[in-house]
Amino acid sequence: MDHKIEAALFLLFFATLMAPLATEIAPNIKIYLFDLPLAAMYAVMFMRFCTRRLRFQFDRFDFLFLIFYAWLVVCAVLGKDFSNSLEWLLYWLRAYLIIFYMRHHVGALISSRLFFFAVGFCLLLEPGLAILQTVTQSSVGVVQQYFGTLKTHHSGWNYEGGVVTRAQGTFVHTNFFGNWLVMLMPFLQAHLMNERHKLRRPYVAWWLVCFIALVLTLSRANWMAFAIGFVVVLFAESRYRTTSTRRRRWAAYLMTPVAILAVAYSLFTAELDFVFEVALARAGRIFEDKSSDIRSDLLDGALIVLKDHPYTGVGAGNSSQVIHSSNSFIPDHFRATVHNIYLVMATENGYFGALLFVLVILWPLRKILRALRTAGAAVNYHDSANAIGFVAAFASLYFAMLWYLGMFHESEFPLIMTLIGGSMGTSAAILRKYRVAPARPIVAGRMKRAVA
Repeated sequence: MDHKIEAALFLLFFATLMAPLATEIAPNIKIYLFDLPLAAMYAVMFMRFCTRRLRFQFDRFDFLFLIFYAWLVVCAVLGKDFSNSLEWLLYWLRAYLIIFYMRHHVGALISSRLFFFAVGFCLLLEPGLAILQTVTQSSVGVVQQYFGTLKTHHSGWNYEGGVVTRAQGTFVHTNFFGNWLVMLMPFLQAHLMNERHKLRRPYVAWWLVCFIALVLTLSRANWMAFAIGFVVVLFAESRYRTTSTRRRRWAAYLMTPVAILAVAYSLFTAELDFVFEVALARAGRIFEDKSSDIRSDLLDGALIVLKDHPYTGVGAGNSSQVIHSSNSFIPDHFRATVHNIYLVMATENGYFGALLFVLVILWPLRKILRALRTAGAAVNYHDSANAIGFVAAFASLYFAMLWYLGMFHESEFPLIMTLIGGSMGTSAAILRKYRVAPARPIVAGRMKRAVA
């Protein structure tokens, strides 16, 4: 019964992450749609703890996060605007609660198969809707950001006198959708590479739909982050999977998408010509468009702020206002802060705060790599595939944080915390299963290969 309750709540929570709906219940305090199933998850977890069916476990990550959070509080108190920082302090507190829940339940009451089912649901719904948006050149399906107030954003790009609609799914901006794909597609790729032969073809078609949706976002940073994740999956597969997987040729996985695109191009030549033309034009203007100029000015402003406040920064949530006042070239209507998460953390919490942030986000990668090194080839299919998916997702995320700000948006922040907690839960489950598994006898065929 516990498994069914946790599964239902987790699936509902994961589905609501795709709809960034919120309402303000107090000044600077918002409640989001995903908070409702999340609150139910916490309540069930607490009831299970009270009835002694669950034991809370604390480790060095909790101690590290406590130091990180305490430093955020210090910087907020000493910063420019504590009332503005308060919202972010609550945001990070909720982040820890998500990590804490996922760490205790993913791999235990929430199986690896169920986790991939939730990821797969997103990768079925969102890419299909995104392609429809591009075909119809509209933002059909985009949700409201706040209850009762229409704040949808049409993500478009000016091209040859017209506006080309960029795929954005249900999200309020195409970059949020693109980063979702970057973080979730490695799980699909890892399962694809080790699926049975009969199921590999539909998996390839599924992956290709996601890839086309990613191209249609016209998000250059996400294209680069995807390439990193794609290669990391290949490296992890060859390093941590079974012997048969290591013998598979990389060329087969690299050329299959190219072959499928070639077939699609022969059927839809005119449509794909336009898509490729727009994508190449977008990629060719990395350093020549207005967006790049503004990002450069934001970077200069952030370095000035960091030079003036190197120790405790300006407080969480205050970087945008201070950076704008430090550089007169930044337009008044441009509300975003510097497009670099590490630099945002440094300007708001000083060098020490940025270091603590890096340690927090690197911790889950360290845990999952340790589990793969110890038992990667000995655990079941879904556990190892998800573990490799986590590795590639984090690698993509760390790179995207250099160029993109959306990780702190309500569309992505809870998902990132879910991946952090889920990876630690998965790594603990892998090591636990490995330790209790009986030793497997070496069959004759394996013994011959070992001797050879």
